[in-house]
Amino acid sequence: MTKEQESFLGMLLKVKNLRVQTVDQMSSLPVLDEYYAEFNSHIEQLLHYDIQASQDLTGYTLEKAEVRAELEQVAQKVSNAIAAYGVVQGDDILRKKAQTNSSDWYRMSEESLVTQAGIVNSLSTSLTADLLSYGASAEDRTSLTATLTAFINIISDPTLAIDNRKSGNAMVAEKISELRSFMSDRLDVLMRAFQATNPELHSRYKSARAIDINAGISQPQATVVAAANSTTVVYTLSVYNPDALFTVRNKGAVAVQFSLSETSDAQGNEKVTLEAGETRSRLASNLGGSGTYLVVHNATSEPTEISVWVE
Repeated sequence: MTKEQESFLGMLLKVKNLRVQTVDQMSSLPVLDEYYAEFNSHIEQLLHYDIQASQDLTGYTLEKAEVRAELEQVAQKVSNAIAAYGVVQGDDILRKKAQTNSSDWYRMSEESLVTQAGIVNSLSTSLTADLLSYGASAEDRTSLTATLTAFINIISDPTLAIDNRKSGNAMVAEKISELRSFMSDRLDVLMRAFQATNPELHSRYKSARAIDINAGISQPQATVVAAANSTTVVYTLSVYNPDALFTVRNKGAVAVQFSLSETSDAQGNEKVTLEAGETRSRLASNLGGSGTYLVVHNATSEPTEISVWVE
């Protein structure tokens, strides 16, 4: 989403949350049940399209970086084992084919990495049992095959993801247009019924309805540095609350992902990409049905500062 689209989504989530907080007060107008159900359905569709639109953005790059790091690690481990085995067997040809300096794995181009990891994988096929004594298990060889395949897949043909992104971006714009009309022509009109009977509720609705592009009127609940190559807790709920509204701002120059997790050292299932300088809002329920740790996963080599607002 663009910055303006993301701010509009933040407003939608605040309006959705107001309904949860004031459902008893709104019960005097029963028809709101139907309209809020439709409103919530629109929001879920918008979030679905946003995931589709983000498919080939930083989330794709982060995934590729993670898979590459895994491939470098396991290929180096198996390579070292084969080279050591070759030395003991007096097989210089095998040793030279397998041996690769540790730093070279990280400097290789994608094509060179695939080639060298493929050579190591091929050499290891008939040596599975022999390599155990040199630090590479059968599980390492299986992991090498799987990770190599995954890396080839992720770099070979991103065309489908790019097409999905274009389609998703178009649907985001279309759904936002629908929501603007829905709110202006229906929900706003219905909520004016409270202007005379419950002015405080009407005022809270108008406040939630306002769009805050910067999400920074108040001080953030937390500002945390997400270290390089790490998963960092940026906020902790005392208990899981599906209606907790998180607004997360990435103040750095690298892209990260945030999610709601049950553990402090791992990502949750529903990950949201946060590009450099971007601010995004999500309800806890958008991030999963459980978890108390709001975590930021930084797969880059550069730390970044994260600010969090919780409502």
